[in-house]
This record gives sequence, C-alpha cells and structure tokens, in this order.
Amino acid sequence: HLRVSSDVVALYYTNYLGYQQYNVPWRDLSLFVENNLYFLLTGISKLFVYDTGGGFWAGWFWRLFAFASIAGVVRLARKSGAMLSQISPYHWFAAGFVPLLILWHFPPDERLTLPVYPLLLAGLAVELGHVIEMLREAFERSPLAGKAFAGLLAAGIAAFVYLAAYFSFVGLFQFLPGIVEQHRSLLASERRAYRWISQNTPPDAAFLSYDDPILYLYSGRRGCSVPVPPRVFYHEGTTGVFRLFENLEGFARQHHLQGMLVTVADFYRGEISSEQREALQRGVAKNPAFRPVYGSSMSWVYLIEPQLTPPRQPPL
Repeated sequence: HLRVSSDVVALYYTNYLGYQQYNVPWRDLSLFVENNLYFLLTGISKLFVYDTGGGFWAGWFWRLFAFASIAGVVRLARKSGAMLSQISPYHWFAAGFVPLLILWHFPPDERLTLPVYPLLLAGLAVELGHVIEMLREAFERSPLAGKAFAGLLAAGIAAFVYLAAYFSFVGLFQFLPGIVEQHRSLLASERRAYRWISQNTPPDAAFLSYDDPILYLYSGRRGCSVPVPPRVFYHEGTTGVFRLFENLEGFARQHHLQGMLVTVADFYRGEISSEQREALQRGVAKNPAFRPVYGSSMSWVYLIEPQLTPPRQPPL
C-alpha cells in the first residue's frame, strides 16, 4: 500500500526508503559520509559522558572516549581468535550497523549509536585495561625518566576520568532535571491549548504543529509538522532550515491545514537557533492570515483565514 509521491511531507511520514533517497542522492554521498563520521564520534562520546555544551574543543576532548572504545572493540575482536568464524556475532552486527549509520540521512547521535553501546563499553574496558598494563610495565622496567612519564600519563588519565564523571554528574542530577521540569510546565500549558482545540474546532480540522503526534493524542485533531530534510542542514546549516519556515501560510494552505499551534519550546531539537525561532514567531503574530484565538504564556492557537469559522463562544 505504498503511496507513490515525491512530496516531502508524504515521504517523511510514509516512506523511509524514499526519504533516504531524497536526502542522500549519489552526488551528496561523500558529503554525508564525511559529516556522519564526525557525528558518529560525537554520538559515541556522548554515550560515556554527559556533554553540557562545552564548545568545539571540549567536544574533541570527549571524543577520546570514542577513539579508545573503538580501539578496544578492535582489540576485543582480535582476542576472539584468528578465524573469522570465532568473532562474536555482536562484532558482526556492529560491522553492518555502523556503516549504515554513516550512510544514513540523519546524524548518528547517541540515540542511534545506542544499539552498539554494550560493545563499545566492553571495548573501553579492554582498552583501559591495556593502557593500565602498559603503565604497570613502564613503572617496573623503565628508568627514572620513563617512570616519571608513565606517572604523568596515569595522572592525566585519572584527571580525564574524573572530569568525565563530574560533568556526567552535573548533567544527570542538575541539568537534566531542569529540562524535565521545563517540559512538565510546557506540557501543562499545552494541555490547556489542546483542550481548547478539542472543544472549539471541528473534529476533522487539521493543525500545523511542531509536535503533531502529541497534538493528536491530546486533542484528537490531525496534525502535520514542517519536515526538515536533513539534506538542507548538511548543505546550508540552520540558515537553510530557517528558510523552510518563511512561508508557513503557503505550506498550511498547500496541505489543507486550518489552524496552527505555536509554543515557546518549538524547535527544541535544535533545527534553528533561539533567535531564529523568536523571529519566526514574531512573523506569525504579524501575519493577518493567522488569527489568534487562544493564548497563554507558553502556547498560542491560530486559525488560518478564511478556512475555519471561529467558535461562537469567546476564547479562554
């Protein structure tokens, strides 16, 4: 029952393979491979340390986890034996899964690298054990200068592990709970907006919404978001992504949407910057085609003129 369509919305919602072909044509394959290798190292490192956004150099600092775990995985495979048949099935799975991530149309972040996390964790343990064994031999057999160098290296490794543990503690017990509280407050506001939509709009109305599945679950109204093809991000970054949202009115009318839900947390996945999000929301508020019918401190509902008749009762 595959729907044959080249429309990006239909591809995004119904055709994973078609969406892959749309985003990664042959001419762009090298671009995706080059960037995904970089994102893969980042995704692996974030499985081991909670990166709270320390910048470019901090990111490369934490990628030492990725290099060490990959080296350990290779060392672990060699320990399995010289025969290919003796290599573990998990290694064979990773050998097929990781190239798929590199060719995929989405950056291989920690969510997508999670299936190989146990293998990477084992690799990190093996590599750390190998380094400790090398340091022990250096202390036992090297002259004084070699012992001093080994001591400095051991101190550096200990400091690296301490920093990783510290940032992970801060991220998991301070940063992450704050994010959870923000989402709880936002959901409470959104649920009031969903209740207004379900009580004051026709059952067959369709809305433009960033989190369209949640809109449907709470209000029963069909939703649609503006798909962001990764090819745009890979080529142009957030500037190109922002241009996708410059004509929301045209997109809504093309896809027969009668309303729109806007929240302060839209684009929390990082598709555009906070400044671009605020500029987009100001543009929506100034557009006469979008008539505000409900508002709170965090959520706003607009009707798209003239497709939907407003309710008789005053808005909440």
